[in-house]
Amino acid sequence: MQSQIDDQKEFKGVKNVIPMDNRTEQHDVKVEKSGIISKEQAEIIVLENADMEAKDISRLKTKIENYYGKDIYDIEFYADNKEYNYNVDMYGGEILAMDYEIDKKYYAKLSGKPVDEAGAIELVKAQIPNCTTGDINLKLEHDDDYLQYEGRAQVNGVLYEFTIDKNTGTFVEWKWKNHK
Repeated sequence: MQSQIDDQKEFKGVKNVIPMDNRTEQHDVKVEKSGIISKEQAEIIVLENADMEAKDISRLKTKIENYYGKDIYDIEFYADNKEYNYNVDMYGGEILAMDYEIDKKYYAKLSGKPVDEAGAIELVKAQIPNCTTGDINLKLEHDDDYLQYEGRAQVNGVLYEFTIDKNTGTFVEWKWKNHK
């Protein structure tokens, strides 16, 4: 009888580009002979991407779904007044999409400096590698009692959508999807 270790092969060099903060991570991921990573391994990849530890999060939920013809782990959790959602390819561990959103009940507690449109564009460019002003579509919206810049950008096959609080310059929503 083969051991469980023999049933796995080492898959080094799974590369996850983290568009939100320009980091590139290398993960040592165990891949079953079937090519599928475990739920726990997907959760580790997500926590590393979010630069968090298990003790920093709550309400972790992981389920299997089919996302545009790919089998994925849909991983949700809460941390720092934000709800996070990640889609991780079950075959190798690539992060296909992520988003977070700050719950509106915490908006009054946000701190920072007000931003105008040019300042909001600079905030976005600082978050997205190789992003230029021409890549960004932005509009000022009124949402309940808050003025927010809502926008999107597409850079290197990744679609970004975001909402920035005008009064604090805080990203209250951030999403990206890999369309490569």
